[in-house]
Amino acid sequence: MRISNRANMSITSARMARVSKSRVWSNTWKGGKKAGSGSQSLLGMLNQINQNNSLSQAEKLVQNKKKIYAYETIQQSSKRVGERLEKLLATGSNSLFDQENSEKAKGQVLDEITGLVSDYNILMRKLQESKDPADQAYVKKLKEMVSANSSALKEIGINVTGKGTLELDEKKLKAAELSEIKKMFGDKNGLGGKLSEMAKSLEEVAKKQIAALKKELYSSSNSYNKYGRSYGNEHGDNGSRYNAMS
Repeated sequence: MRISNRANMSITSARMARVSKSRVWSNTWKGGKKAGSGSQSLLGMLNQINQNNSLSQAEKLVQNKKKIYAYETIQQSSKRVGERLEKLLATGSNSLFDQENSEKAKGQVLDEITGLVSDYNILMRKLQESKDPADQAYVKKLKEMVSANSSALKEIGINVTGKGTLELDEKKLKAAELSEIKKMFGDKNGLGGKLSEMAKSLEEVAKKQIAALKKELYSSSNSYNKYGRSYGNEHGDNGSRYNAMS
């Protein structure tokens, strides 16, 4: 009996040891991968860190490109605003208002005013989309500038909206006297002169922002390629190099 009990105890102990080993073995598998391999565990951690970093870098690149596009639009529209105002503010033989042919003068002035309103609205809307405090400061200045002249603008067929953009009343604009339009846009001390200075300032600010963003984009792109794509190219997204070793 004693021999039989000892044998039974030995068998039971062996079974318990096998069960214990089996549990330990099953616990080493995480998501179908054997965690017993140190290289495999390290790979999992590195892959996760790499994915997070790559995603973050990729998001930054996308946001950076969007900002560059926005400032390019601001630069282009502010430049066009400035160019149109330059024509309207010209004096002497280059003056659009003082031409001998008044009909021709009226047509050219109306063309420039129509284009100016369109370009101004593009500029204002793009500035309003920006979350940069400096851009919002420009929005405020522009709104104050046109709002202060809203009555005079309305008389020549240009209405100021609550958002600071402009709306054309083409019929009223065509009926307006050239002298009244000149007071608003052909005088350097009037609204035209002030808008011209603002447009020049915005164009320069946009240029600087674009240069800074492109520099940041170049740096971020290199970092992303170095630590994002290169890692995946060298080690494989699924860690096949390490799977082969385990």
